[in-house]
Amino acid sequence: MFGRRTVPGLRIGEHSRVVGSRLIMRALDSLVPEPPLLPHDPEARALVEEAEEWGDTVLQDEVRPIVLCAIALKPSSGASFLEGARIPLPASLAGPAAAPVFRAELRLIGFPPARIREVIESLPSRLDHVDTLIAEEVIGDRMCPNAADLQIGSSIALLSRLDDMLPLLEGRPCKTLADDLFPAYPGRVPSGALDVPVPERATAPA
Repeated sequence: MFGRRTVPGLRIGEHSRVVGSRLIMRALDSLVPEPPLLPHDPEARALVEEAEEWGDTVLQDEVRPIVLCAIALKPSSGASFLEGARIPLPASLAGPAAAPVFRAELRLIGFPPARIREVIESLPSRLDHVDTLIAEEVIGDRMCPNAADLQIGSSIALLSRLDDMLPLLEGRPCKTLADDLFPAYPGRVPSGALDVPVPERATAPA
């Protein structure tokens, strides 16, 4: 829509266009400064910005190909992710038709099946990191979510749309965060979509 391959994109007024989640949050913060999406305290702000960047460049970049792979393997699930989207085709037609596009996108961004397996195997450590950020109160303030909450929470919410991932997510603080911030996140891929093993959480020592 804005001449870029990435989403999301935001139009502000007639002439201003902003693409990318972090830039959009900065634009929104300038338009509506209170409550702030970034803390005023410099040290707290630095921690939030670091977490936000990690959520954008690490977590999101790994969650997206996992979801693309799952939808490509279960094309009928694609329509569920298009609820409320403004597209020229009915969702019931656009979802299945998009499966070849998803497979091409995976190849384009360099995620063959073996790489998807590696990314899934790294998920427990990624989720542990998010839970640590919540425990350290960098994110997780339900009354005043910050930019990192939104950046990270949206990726966890997207991951939770895959039934295969639910055993990995259930009971984690990061799942609660995602559910609180994005309770109506669209989409669902039934179990059995992924052709790589989904690791179970390790049992905590007594």
